[in-house]
Amino acid sequence: MSIRVNSIESARDYGRISIPFNHYYSEMRLDFANTLSPDGKIKRVLVDAIQERVTGGGQDFYSDRSELVFSLPDINPGSILEFQFSGKSKIRPLPSLFSDTVYPYWFQSTMAKDGWRADHLHHHKYTLSYPASTQISLKTYAGFTPKKSRARSATRTVDTWETRDMPAVTSEQWLPIWHSLIPQMRLSTLNDWQAINNWTWNLVKDKLSPTPAITQIAQQIGRDLSESKAEKVRAVYAYVQKNIRYVFAHLGRGGYEPHYPAETHDAKYGDCKDQAILTIALLNALGIEAYPALIQTPKSGRDDQVIVELLFDHMITYIPEQTGLPAMWLDTTGDRSLYPGISNYLAEQNALIVKPKQGILTRLSADTLNANRANLDLRLRRNEQGQTVADLSIYLSGTYEQNMRSWWAYNSNRENELEQFVSGFYNTQLGYELTTQLHNQDKVFDPVYITATYTFKKDADDEPVSLSGSVSQLLSMYADVSSLPNPASRTHRFYDPYPIELEMRVSFEGENDTIPALVQSSDGLKTQFFTVQQRGSAKGNEYRYVINFERKPLDLSTEEYARFHKHINQALQLEPWVITFIKDNSAAPTAITTHSSVETRLKRTEQLLQQGKFEEALIAADEAVSIHTENGKAWYLLGTAQGLNALFDESDESFKQARALGFLP
Repeated sequence: MSIRVNSIESARDYGRISIPFNHYYSEMRLDFANTLSPDGKIKRVLVDAIQERVTGGGQDFYSDRSELVFSLPDINPGSILEFQFSGKSKIRPLPSLFSDTVYPYWFQSTMAKDGWRADHLHHHKYTLSYPASTQISLKTYAGFTPKKSRARSATRTVDTWETRDMPAVTSEQWLPIWHSLIPQMRLSTLNDWQAINNWTWNLVKDKLSPTPAITQIAQQIGRDLSESKAEKVRAVYAYVQKNIRYVFAHLGRGGYEPHYPAETHDAKYGDCKDQAILTIALLNALGIEAYPALIQTPKSGRDDQVIVELLFDHMITYIPEQTGLPAMWLDTTGDRSLYPGISNYLAEQNALIVKPKQGILTRLSADTLNANRANLDLRLRRNEQGQTVADLSIYLSGTYEQNMRSWWAYNSNRENELEQFVSGFYNTQLGYELTTQLHNQDKVFDPVYITATYTFKKDADDEPVSLSGSVSQLLSMYADVSSLPNPASRTHRFYDPYPIELEMRVSFEGENDTIPALVQSSDGLKTQFFTVQQRGSAKGNEYRYVINFERKPLDLSTEEYARFHKHINQALQLEPWVITFIKDNSAAPTAITTHSSVETRLKRTEQLLQQGKFEEALIAADEAVSIHTENGKAWYLLGTAQGLNALFDESDESFKQARALGFLP
């Protein structure tokens, strides 16, 4: 590598070079590393500035991955640094497989560790020498079109690919799938995924049959269970979650061959392979068919299943459809994870179900996972001291549940940070006391949820507190909108493949001497990327409103992202719902609202009718009638909207009510 440094930022970023490798399978050495300073002096890397170190760390963290790290002297704008390294295989995990991914770039982490750089490249050359009898499968991606040349002898073929003047690739958040973004070439000596299946099966096949020890454990697990296979699967999952601690522990064995199930059980810990094989052995002992499944996690990418590689970095359990049980995936490696333990981030990731004769190359379907959903239930009331109290419950599903559960398990300051998170729902300047609690954090069959109570301090003049609820509250807590990049700075497609559903249900409950009053309401918003629905109604001495937000998976061009960003800002600017408690001295109080709120609904209904938005007009008119049942104009507009929505009988009744109240159009 030869790199010219052109700025002080580049000098900082290239201050340390890191070359990763797997020390179990290969060795790496630095041949030379020099700097040509701006004034023409050559300076060599210092011996004590070179280090080979194992990545990762921690008491129970073992890794086969290392990195060769070195720093060069005198790197400034105008410097040229050069280095050469050589790697050599020590062991081939699958002898028939050689694969490689060729990038015409040097990827360098930024000094701040918040991204990477792939700078403008002037000249790239890749040469592959292989036996003449070997066939190479090859595919290029993202518009990579190198110039190829070939030399042959009786025994060997030498292919060379060259390219010049590759433009820089910038680092951003929410990038699309790697092979669709970064020019690259992938090659392999295999063209059939069954070779990966057969190799893996040979590593696990003698470990899946239940031994007497495993059978005895399985019998203990199933002793008090019915014949239901679903119940047995749940019991095995709970047993492994409770008794077998997950630890990333290759222990120098290369990361592919698992322990025997009894060994894992006796040790009370194991890595993903160990846990999967133990789980399968227990299921088989209980009469349930199950197989290991190799998974490519998002950290490893999402390949297109064309070039055969050892791309999988995780193993879980696959249970095929059978009598009394649908097909399902099972992952026990989480710490008290919600059953069946599959992370939603694995949606649509590559999977190879390993079987004795014919493995199944597939993807883990998103349809099998729980939706990414957050439901907020808010109940507002007055306590005996006349204070306004808000009881908030947050129910989570999918990634929201998984992230909250994991965060709670590993955060030493979790109580305080949970309170900080929930306090973001209301401005602390309102003045309130807050209590919070997370529930079900150790239960593997019940999702975690949050409860919080806000007790607001009364104002000096004894006026009631007015509280609002808005789309922006919902999005700021669960849609990560604050970190969206500026469209003007975006250069790549914006990619977020995980759909989300958010809902906030709010009820204001009046007491004997108070009644909830609607001060302000808000409309919905429908875009090509997401929808916002808002609706409210009065019922007795209570007012309720609901806000829904649903967003599709996103894979957007820069132009589409600009529109998406604009629409999100529109959603954040939607008016909040504002409700307060007012005194009511009537014997039979009913939910009321301010006069201006009724008039707002009526004007809104008339506008929607003029615009031909009859369904929305019907909703607005119905709200107006619910707010003030003695308003003849409201009944008349409701009848008009009902007629235009083909609700003719209802329309006649509404017109009769309008006439009875003395309204003449």
